[in-house]
Parts: sequence; C-alpha cells; structure tokens
Amino acid sequence: MRSAAPIGNRSAWRRRRHGAPRHDRQTRMTRKLGIGAKLTLGFGALAGVTLLVVALAFVAGRRVTADIDLTEGVRRPASLASTQAQASLLRMQLHVRGYLVLSDPQDIEQYHDARRSFEASLASLQAMANTWPEADAAAWVNALTDTYRRWAELPPQLFELHDNPLKNRPALRLARVEVQSRRVSILDEISSIIELQKARAVSTANRELLADMIGFQTSFDAMATNLMAYGASGELSFKLAYGPQLATNAVHWNALAAKRAQFNAEQRVMLEAIARQRAEIAELALQIVAILNGERAYEDLYLYRTQVGPQAQTLINLLAKLTDLQQTQLGSGLARARDSLGTARLAAGAGGVLAIAVAVAMVFLFRRHIVAPVHRLTGVAERVAAGNLSARAAVESHDEIGVLATSINTMTQRLSDTIAHLESVFEQAQRARDAAEVAN
Repeated sequence: MRSAAPIGNRSAWRRRRHGAPRHDRQTRMTRKLGIGAKLTLGFGALAGVTLLVVALAFVAGRRVTADIDLTEGVRRPASLASTQAQASLLRMQLHVRGYLVLSDPQDIEQYHDARRSFEASLASLQAMANTWPEADAAAWVNALTDTYRRWAELPPQLFELHDNPLKNRPALRLARVEVQSRRVSILDEISSIIELQKARAVSTANRELLADMIGFQTSFDAMATNLMAYGASGELSFKLAYGPQLATNAVHWNALAAKRAQFNAEQRVMLEAIARQRAEIAELALQIVAILNGERAYEDLYLYRTQVGPQAQTLINLLAKLTDLQQTQLGSGLARARDSLGTARLAAGAGGVLAIAVAVAMVFLFRRHIVAPVHRLTGVAERVAAGNLSARAAVESHDEIGVLATSINTMTQRLSDTIAHLESVFEQAQRARDAAEVAN
C-alpha cells in the first residue's frame, strides 16, 4: 500500500504537475525583470494611459468641433435665411393688400424693398442647399424657387389691374362703356321722336302720345342713371332705386308700343332702334347685377384670393418646413456637442482615475519589488558590518537587487572563510609557540 505524501510534498507535486498558479508565474516573471525594465514598464504604462486620455480628448474635441462647425456654418445661417425670407414674404403680402385697399404708392415701394430682401434670402438658401445633408431640404428649396418664380409675376398684374378701373371692374366697364353709349343713343333717338311729334298737328291723341314719350324719356334717363351708378359703386341704394324706375319705364314703353300705329314711318324706325338698344341695356343690367353679386366684381381682389394668396401660403409653408428643419437640426447639433463635451469630460475623468490607479499600482509594485528588497538588503549589510558574518541576503529576484544580494552573500562567505582561515592559522601558530616554550 502506497504511503500518503506529506502535505508540503503534495503541494510541490501539484505545482510540478499543474504548473504554478498565475500569481506565482506573474511574480516570477516580475522578479526576472531588471530594475530598468520595471521602471520602463511602469512609466510606459503611465505614459500609455496619459496618451489614451489625450487621444480620447482629441477625438471628442474633433467631434465637438465638427458639430459646432456644422451648426455655425450651415444650420444657423440656413435657419436665419429661411426666417428672414418668411418675414420678407409676409411683408410683401402686407403691402400688396395695402395697395389694393388704400392705393398708396408707398406700398408699391415697400413691396419692392421686401421683394429684394426675399430674393436675397432665397439666393442664400439656394447657395446653401447643396451643402445640406438632407435631400428633402434641397427639394423644398427647388420647389420654393419654382413657386416663387410663378408667384412673382402676379403682384405686378394686381397693381396694373388696380390702376385700370375699367379693366379691374367689369361692372364699371359695362356701365360706363356699354350702358352709357346705349343710354346716349336712346336719349338722342327719343329726343328726335319728341321733336318730330311736336311738329305734328295738335290733337288729343298726339298730346297723349307726346306725354308718353316724355314720360319714357324721363324714366329711362333715371333708370339708366341708377343702373350706371350701381355698376360704378355697387351701392345697394342705387340698385333699389333702379327697380321702380325700371317698372315706370316699362309702363311708358308699353304705352308707346301700344300706340305704335300713331307713329309716322321715321318715328317707327327710331322706335325700333330704341327697342333693340333697350333690350340690350336690360341684358347688360342682368350682367352687372350678376358681376357685382359674384366673386369677380374686382378682378384684382379675385386674382389675389384665387392665386396670390394660395401660392403665398404655399411659399410660407415651404419656408416654415425649412425653418423647422434647420432649427431642429440646430438643436440636435448643439445637443450632440453637449454630449460630446460630456463624453470628453467623462473620458478625462476616467483616464485620470486610471492614471491614479496606475500610479498607485506603480508605487505598490516598486515598494514591493524594489524598495522593500533594497531595505532588506541594507539590513543584511548592516548586520554584516556589525560582525554577523552568518547573515545572508535572500535572493528574491534576478534583477540588479538579486545580483547585489548574491554578491553580498558571496563576499560575506569569502570574508567568513578568510577570517576562519586566519583564526586557524593563528591558532596553529599559537600552539607551535606554546610547544616551543615547553621544549626550551
């Protein structure tokens, strides 16, 4: 039966079979290094940690610089340009409306000032759009440019329409041109008929017919005047006055038509011309009423409502999208810069802690592997100097301290051997002297 190995031998056998523990291997590896290598390794580790901290700070600084450059060079100017363009467009709209309402020439001058400011901001956006990383933003700038190109043609048309009342107000043009010409013609015709009637023989029938002619002339003049006034102003009072005059004129016209046989041939020709033009005035009256009750009483306002306003709103919406995008990206860039600064501070703090840890570890290791062995070696040297030649230094490593310990041990051993030899020689000499004295 195999006897059990002693505990110490068992541990040694286990180390031989499985190898020394990692701590022991690291300790032996450290002991094999020289003092210069240990110092180089320690200070190299400290320098490496310092370089790591510097590299992290440099990377974080570059990231912060890139975010700040993007914010300063792209986001802020783009946001400012889009905001200024939006304000200029609103001023343009304001002065267009102001001129349509007040007809103040200063509104046109201020409109052109705002237009030039808008076009300068738009040019800035076009120049910056190629540098934006967002494709949608560049597409919005292109759409903004195309829409503005179409919209810019409208305000001059509005100003031209507003300065030309006959072109701007269809009802006024019908009243002053179409109705007025027919009114003058009918009044001339009825005046000629009356003059011819006055030249005819005096009779009761002729006097009654003359009275109907004069009544028709008076009521028609009043009717046409109210119709023209209504077409020129759109005032409801003229429209209300036109209705009764139209009814009165119709009564006189029906009376004249009933007595048509009493007219001579020349008067009947004139009466037919009056009938034709009177029917045309009635048709024109319906057109005037329809225009004034419809959307196109004022062409400039109609053009503003249907084209200028909606297209301007499209421009405002595009500018608002651009402004929101750039302001959002501006905020994101600043947030990224803050995060990068926080990361840099965290990296610097972590690097500082790591550097302190490395320094503390270096102090511990240097104290353990350099200071303590030197201190112990100094103690052995002091004991040898005091005469204890049996003192021996423990050889703890293979570095310069281990070499010095080996050298001290060798020197001490040699010194001890020399002293022992001298003592032996001295003892032999003493015995020889004693023997000589006894012989004499």
